[in-house]
Amino acid sequence: MSRGADNTIKDLESMKEMTQALAEIAANRMRKTRNSVLRSREYMAEINGIFDEVRASYRRAAAKLLKRRGKKKGGELTFLAHNGKTVAVLISANAGLYGEIVHNTFNFFLENIKGVDNEVTIIGKLGQKQFLGSNLKLPYTYFDFPDYGLDKELLVGIIEHLVQYEEIHFYYGRYINVVRQEPTRFNLSAQTPLSKDIGEKKEVAKYIFEPSLENILMTFESKIFGSLIEQTIEESQLAKNSSRIMSMQEASDNIAENIKKEKIAFLRMRHRVHNQKRLNSLSGMSLWSR
Repeated sequence: MSRGADNTIKDLESMKEMTQALAEIAANRMRKTRNSVLRSREYMAEINGIFDEVRASYRRAAAKLLKRRGKKKGGELTFLAHNGKTVAVLISANAGLYGEIVHNTFNFFLENIKGVDNEVTIIGKLGQKQFLGSNLKLPYTYFDFPDYGLDKELLVGIIEHLVQYEEIHFYYGRYINVVRQEPTRFNLSAQTPLSKDIGEKKEVAKYIFEPSLENILMTFESKIFGSLIEQTIEESQLAKNSSRIMSMQEASDNIAENIKKEKIAFLRMRHRVHNQKRLNSLSGMSLWSR
């Protein structure tokens, strides 16, 4: 095998090994993240169920509280300070090789913020690079965050920044299954309507609120808010790792096909060289026989 062809095949084989290693790492991370996300979904469903039950039990008390605050019955109840603004949050990636989901999510984000008077927050270096490369000249707030795992210190900073907004629109990749991930928008509003139907059509458990109804509401609101942001980031990580598995598998298959083509091309070249040598040898013999 010629040195050039040999080096090409070795480079391709090294690339194939790298893509296989990345796919394996992503698969391990996906399994761990998927379990975490599923547990979080179940946990949040249970917490929201308890929240609804408690809300139903104190509906009358909350109505009185709303009246004291000058709000109408069936209005909105929140105890956290907000600035009345809406923010669009792109949850992207720090590194590449995550397949199409990061690019598709950014395009989905871009389409939704054009011509809309929203503030912008970007999580992830790749998303920042894509945003700066777009034609939109909008101010934005940037946060770094790892592609795997939850950095509690960084997460607190993100939550503290977002909690000031009245409404938050998250744009991120959502895991459907291993072969399918979709760009998704999740809206989180600081103002949660107090439904008129809650507690009117069914009997609910009675609760005694200590130390006060206001403190209970504030605790629920702040904890659920933070948990939903954390879960959304985990959803994004799960989708990215699932997308990387498919992307690296496809890359590995393409590299294997290229290796096959390179080897076939080399064999054909070697056969041509060998045939040419035989022809030259036969030509030489014919000259000597004259």
